[in-house]
Formats: sequence, structure tokens, C-alpha cells
Amino acid sequence: MAYSFEIPFNDDPNSIISRARNTIQGAQGTFAGDTNTGEFAVPAKIGTVEGNYAIQNNVLRVTITKKPFIAPYSMIEDALRKYLS
Repeated sequence: MAYSFEIPFNDDPNSIISRARNTIQGAQGTFAGDTNTGEFAVPAKIGTVEGNYAIQNNVLRVTITKKPFIAPYSMIEDALRKYLS
């Protein structure tokens, strides 16, 4: 089951993507994409979080497609909002 949420932003889309790429790759994850769409995978202590994103009209829409069973979506969303703000 997938879970989606939106993060509005005022920065340049290149800045948002650069920050996401650096954060995810810094955590030994993978990131592939541009200022339109992409996908990512981030290892965590309890398993990997995978998802994709799309940017339109200064809104980043994130869809989590895979997560550890015990990790609530709200925790993942909060962490991503923190890293991207």
C-alpha cells in the first residue's frame, strides 16, 4: 500500500532536489531523478524506505512505496519534511 503527502516549498526546485539527493546519498541511499520526477531508497536501522516524487507548481509530492512494517508513515513523513525544510 502506498502513502502520499505533499510538501510546499518556496526555494528553487534545483535546491530542493540537491538537498534531497545529498541527504539520501549521505545516508548510503540511492537517489535518481531531476526537478520533475524521481525515485529514492533510504536504508534505516529497521529496513529500507523506498518511494518516488514529482514536483509541480512549487509542491513536492512524495509517495512512499515500501517501508519497514513497524515504521509508521507519519514518522517517515516527519523525517522527510525535516530534511527538506
